[in-house]
Amino acid sequence: MRKSGLTGDEAYALSKRRGTSGDLGPLKKELSLLKEDLSNKITKFYASNQGETHLTDSDNGKIMDMMLYGKSEQKSTMGKNLLKLSEPNVHEGTNINGLLSTMNADGSISVTGTSTSTWSNITKTNNECHTDNATYTFSVDKNSDVVIGLKLGRTKLDDANYQIHRIMQNQLSCTFETGASNEYCSLFLEGLTVGKSYNFTIYPMLELGTEATAYEPYTGGQPSPSPDYPQEIKSVVNPTVKVCGKNLLNATLQTITLNGVTCINNGDGTYTLNGASTVDTDFYIFGAYNTVNKVSLDSQKTYVVKKSGNSKIQFHVGSPDIYTTIVSLEDGQIKNQTTISFFICRILSGAILNNFTIYPQVEEGSASTDFQPYHEQAITLPYTLNAIPVSSDGNITINGQQYVADYVDVEREKLVRMIIQKKLKELDWTNVTVYQTRLNESNGYVSFRSKNIVGYLNEKQAILCKNYIFVKNGWDVAKTLISYVDGLIINDIYSNFGLENWSKDAHISSDIFGDTTFFAELATPQEIDLTSDQIQAFKSLATNYPVTNIEVSSDQLDGLTVFNYPISMANGWNYVKQQLNDNRDYIYDMDTKTQDIDTQAAEAYVNSEYAVVLTELEV
Repeated sequence: MRKSGLTGDEAYALSKRRGTSGDLGPLKKELSLLKEDLSNKITKFYASNQGETHLTDSDNGKIMDMMLYGKSEQKSTMGKNLLKLSEPNVHEGTNINGLLSTMNADGSISVTGTSTSTWSNITKTNNECHTDNATYTFSVDKNSDVVIGLKLGRTKLDDANYQIHRIMQNQLSCTFETGASNEYCSLFLEGLTVGKSYNFTIYPMLELGTEATAYEPYTGGQPSPSPDYPQEIKSVVNPTVKVCGKNLLNATLQTITLNGVTCINNGDGTYTLNGASTVDTDFYIFGAYNTVNKVSLDSQKTYVVKKSGNSKIQFHVGSPDIYTTIVSLEDGQIKNQTTISFFICRILSGAILNNFTIYPQVEEGSASTDFQPYHEQAITLPYTLNAIPVSSDGNITINGQQYVADYVDVEREKLVRMIIQKKLKELDWTNVTVYQTRLNESNGYVSFRSKNIVGYLNEKQAILCKNYIFVKNGWDVAKTLISYVDGLIINDIYSNFGLENWSKDAHISSDIFGDTTFFAELATPQEIDLTSDQIQAFKSLATNYPVTNIEVSSDQLDGLTVFNYPISMANGWNYVKQQLNDNRDYIYDMDTKTQDIDTQAAEAYVNSEYAVVLTELEV
């Protein structure tokens, strides 16, 4: 917030000018002088967004002191899922009894189609599955009123030597004892309704014990990331900062005539319809069914589409996976949807339209407000902003998690690198120690020790690595990466052959080791100057009255931005009053006509108590 420029003594002197209305002359003169001194005039109150992306109290004005932070994520597993599922369906490329099963990259299985029987196989008959004589729990994350079965067999499942375990309708797990070792498994469905259409996804998991825990994909029965099951690290790649008003829909359709109706683009975000529709006709106001352009939404929030006001006009919004019809005469809500790929204005057959105007608007909230044209400012940076989650001493907290993160400081015009990204093969792996009998006769460890990277790492830092789990105290744990004061140590593992055949140079240059990337905190942050175009674009970003939406999207993860933004004078003064626990009404517009200022209002305006607050308080 800008300072008022009034000292306590000055305000006190003004507040002492009490009296009747006839004594207002000197006070009016001094107020006039204040108005002429624009450097002392309070023109904006500022508040911090504190990471929020939907601002409901913004005024028109420049965004100040913007900071843009990176973020990184990496999935990991404990190795608890023992189901190694491969090809879906018994006969690849066909459906079984009307249902088609699709194996997804995350280990889930999607089932679609119309059932022609009460059962269907959903995976390859003989998947590898190594279970011992023990207690196991078979689970899924959801169940669409069907029986989900698991076959376990000692030999191929085409003989009678197998056992069956079922998760019943509307159940999520079953626990059983195997009683024997098994080598093969398959999944199937029972309790299907003939002629019913199905479209659901399950996340199957088999784990030791009697409790069904959160799903994770199969990673060889071992924790990951690992050389055999690497886990990609996602970051904020080529971030785009976009600022727009309350209307999130960027209408793009140009004037067009279809089936007797002309849809005219008015150039201000509205459209005028004329003609008589011969059939139901769709005008794609935004996007298309499979468009790459999308309106970003938060699936945890509610959005509303502004009503058309005509029973013959409907709005349809959605994506290829979710399709929503917005009723004609009432506001329609959108929930559980993260993107909108298209926004359709549907003219029903028989509609007769004469200069009927529609106002396409999607906004956050549960009720529509007055139409506002879509307004957008955007800037894209050609950088990757990385971050490492830490337990303490981070420079930003996102959703309760601290990070050491790269950031852009717009005020200082700098990109600040907190994280270094390097490949393992770029380091000097001088020291190698071989432990041949650490596990058993055919498996062994190879411990690598890098050097000459002082300034990049220290023993207290956290590290993210694509192929190795980072541990701080795990010197005898395989497939792990450890930091120390002068470099890195990697405990690798070899199996199925004697280590006498192992070659250091060949291993370090291999794809598994050599192309492995790790992130680590820099001992000394590196600063890079922003370009003049980037600075100008950032400093031109402005908020909208009364609502501003801001997002930091990227090719991988969304970033986070913290900044100060202008709020209305009314909200600013209400904030000040709240701090002082004062519910009285005060004049906050210095341009109020002089004749409307009475003694009490003028006295309140220059009250010394408020002057001190305005000179010292940053809203």
